[in-house]
Amino acid sequence: MIRTLPKNNPEYKDFFNITSYLPEDFEEVSYRKTKVSSEKLPKERSEQSIVSFEKIRVDNMLGVYKYLEYKLPKMEQELLRGNREKLSDTEKRKIQSRLEWFEKNVRFFKQKLSQIEDSTTFITPKFAFFCKHFEKIKYQNDHKVVGRLYNNKSIQTLPREIRYHLFKDDYKDFDMVNSHPSILYEFSKEHNLKLNGSLERYVKNRSSVFEQIKQEQLKNNIEVLNNGEIKTEILKGLNREWLPEKEIANTLIDLHYDFESIRNHLCYLYESGQLDKEYRHAIEHSKEKGSSSLKVSLQSFYCQTQESFHIIRLVEFLRKKYLEILKVEGKQYFTDYYPNTDKKVELSAIHTLFIVPFFDGVYISSPERAFNTKLLSFVEEFNKSEKGSSIAFEEKQIKQRVKQIVDVDELSAFLVIHRWLTRKKLLDII
Repeated sequence: MIRTLPKNNPEYKDFFNITSYLPEDFEEVSYRKTKVSSEKLPKERSEQSIVSFEKIRVDNMLGVYKYLEYKLPKMEQELLRGNREKLSDTEKRKIQSRLEWFEKNVRFFKQKLSQIEDSTTFITPKFAFFCKHFEKIKYQNDHKVVGRLYNNKSIQTLPREIRYHLFKDDYKDFDMVNSHPSILYEFSKEHNLKLNGSLERYVKNRSSVFEQIKQEQLKNNIEVLNNGEIKTEILKGLNREWLPEKEIANTLIDLHYDFESIRNHLCYLYESGQLDKEYRHAIEHSKEKGSSSLKVSLQSFYCQTQESFHIIRLVEFLRKKYLEILKVEGKQYFTDYYPNTDKKVELSAIHTLFIVPFFDGVYISSPERAFNTKLLSFVEEFNKSEKGSSIAFEEKQIKQRVKQIVDVDELSAFLVIHRWLTRKKLLDII
């Protein structure tokens, strides 16, 4: 049904119809009456997946999209400019890589914006909501089995430097502390493995292990690394079955042997058929891809599945807390927080707790102030809920990353101008 926007109801104007997302601007708005209800949402599988709406500011999303479109021809011109024969192969690859990066992300936003007519997608004057089912699925491109919660149409697939502009003012990021080492240490306790103690020390007091490694490097005239470099070396050791030929600190060697003991036991469980079928699928895929290490593949997949397990547990815990606050605040429906939508939304207010899993962490947003002020304490309460466990989540700052979009000042100015022009257009129409 198409009708002219009532002058006294500007909030119902379809944001996408009055911006340059469409070829023409319309002074009429489509009131799409497709119902959005719990029955139409994907079904969440207990302890296996998360169903949640992604919430994105529409002016930010359109602004980033328009900036990428604006820059894409300039990338193409840069690739063709001048005498290409004078460019080195490295320079050519760098320019081509940037071009492909911009093309890929322009395609993503085009696909995202094409979903606005879906029965699980709706918008308000400020936000767009996309319902996503995050699960341990197969990538569509190469049938890779993953242990992490994933959706290949989600904003979680965007690079960090774009996510920053979409999330920084709206979401909080909680990551698992020292995720893979902590998960492997918990595995060693569960299976009563005899380790040399280095992994336990690293998990319980990482800073002291860093200092110990530095002292060993000084004592043996080995290049002294900073904390970030030491962490990188430890993660390298976690994901390989051999020691490097160069001389390294004794603590790094001890950690290698603890990781090796855990990998050996995982391999034993796999070969004796004591692991779930999903592990067999993951290893078969690893063999097809020519992976040189069965044990490392098993370890990686195990850690990913455990990340998902603990993220789901955290989400379930926070949802219970959210329901308690909703009851106190007297909020029952999604539209109690977002009354002006472009569709008939019949959802519980629990769906206003927005969850986006990211690898070993989760992004969380909510319109409920009472919940937001207590969110950090809720996460700390969750960390303490299992006594003796090394698994814990902590808040991380959502930081800006500069890699492909090198002129961040230009992007910031572009977003400000785009936001101002969009709001002016709204006012002109109203």
